[in-house]
Amino acid sequence: MVAAFVLAVVMVAGSGYFFLPRQTIASQSTKRLAVAEAGNRMEFLLSLPYSSLSVDSSEVATSVALGNVSALRSTTVTLVDDAADGLGNNDADGQVVDYKKISVSVAWGSAGNRSVTLETVVGDMRYEQPVTGDFSGWGRKCELVLQAARVAGDLEDFPVLLTEDNLPAEMLDKDGFYAALSDGGDIRFSSDAEGQERLAAEIVSFQQNNDPAQATAQIWVRVPQVAAAQNTSFWVWYKKNDVTQPAAGEAYGAHAVWKDYALVLHLEEDPAGSGVQFEDMSGNGNDAAVVATPPQQGGGTVGQALSFQANDDLIRVPDDSTLDLTAQGTLEAWLWKKENLNYEGLIHKGDLKDWSDEAYSLQFWTKGKFNLYLAAAHGGHNLISNTVLNTKTWYHLAGTWNRQQMVLYLNGAVDASSSHSTRVRQTSGGVNIGAQLLEDYSASYKNFPLSGILDEIRISRIARSAAWIQTCYNNQSAPATFVLSATPETP
Repeated sequence: MVAAFVLAVVMVAGSGYFFLPRQTIASQSTKRLAVAEAGNRMEFLLSLPYSSLSVDSSEVATSVALGNVSALRSTTVTLVDDAADGLGNNDADGQVVDYKKISVSVAWGSAGNRSVTLETVVGDMRYEQPVTGDFSGWGRKCELVLQAARVAGDLEDFPVLLTEDNLPAEMLDKDGFYAALSDGGDIRFSSDAEGQERLAAEIVSFQQNNDPAQATAQIWVRVPQVAAAQNTSFWVWYKKNDVTQPAAGEAYGAHAVWKDYALVLHLEEDPAGSGVQFEDMSGNGNDAAVVATPPQQGGGTVGQALSFQANDDLIRVPDDSTLDLTAQGTLEAWLWKKENLNYEGLIHKGDLKDWSDEAYSLQFWTKGKFNLYLAAAHGGHNLISNTVLNTKTWYHLAGTWNRQQMVLYLNGAVDASSSHSTRVRQTSGGVNIGAQLLEDYSASYKNFPLSGILDEIRISRIARSAAWIQTCYNNQSAPATFVLSATPETP
């Protein structure tokens, strides 16, 4: 963004000298301070992710000081939509041309009769694939109805979990006439009944059975708009031969489901397997690998999970620039604790026992409380939960931060929060899961390992909202009541 503001100074001649009246000098000084104030506000807004620039970023009549002059600063963020394509939709060539406009104004003087205004526009810089809408060869479709009562607020690009409880039984019936392909290759999703607006999907598992009640499935679908005031419908399509799922990195593939994520680990893989042991589905390539002894595989809240035995069985993600979350971020995990140990690591960026490469951490504190820690260039901030967690109970934990506050969530609800202005430092440490450190801190504490089970590890590049966290918990803890299937039909 380039913002230009032209200041005009008129020089008054008299007796061989050039001079400026005191009022003019004061006015120019105030004007320069106003430009600086507006510029600082604009710089902050431009540092935010595009997705978080919304009307929530706007402010009205905030009092600021320009030296000895009192002024009012206001900000507006508006979506400028191309009327030819509809809100957020594609043009004929597949390009999204909608953008957002930011305006920052600083006013002072009698009734605000003096002011400066800076404006800029920012674009999403993402180009969507043209909509194909070609589901003419599919034999069946079924409406899926996302229940508004389970949604905590209007959300965009929400990854909805579907299981065998949400899908029509006929597509899971292995020997049935309307069964989907056994590998799920023909399963597609759209936001409309005609199939014109295809949705990205990740099929983690799809296991049919001659008895559909014994079948299992885990599918994630990115739904563009999820409403809290009314149910949201989308459609599943199936029964077509000789088709496969798109590759993970292609349009509508698995990676396209996870917007604004730096890391998504489902932990479905065999810990003793070779090759990529735990694949990052965010599309950033932040795959995790076993360090020393593999953890054990076991049942989680969503499919399989990893059981850590409080020894050296952690998994680790190498350092990557996508894991540097300086201004904001979110850490999430499902946890089942075998026992309460002090300072157990869940998700910890940093390897060294002197903490010199520590950046952020979701971990345990003492006496069964969990903690979000953010490390800055000098010092850091802890936010410790108010709730003591029980052992042998599943919990959904999340910690979020931005430049204004830290928040801890337990089972979707706010458990603790604090105001702060920490800028998290960038470090070369990896992300350790199931322990804090890659090396032992001492003979007594070792590397602060976890005694328990972890599932669905996620790191977001943005501070997720309370509505987002609550809705994630509602969906993952009880998927059967989150989405209901209607009656399947032949298109």
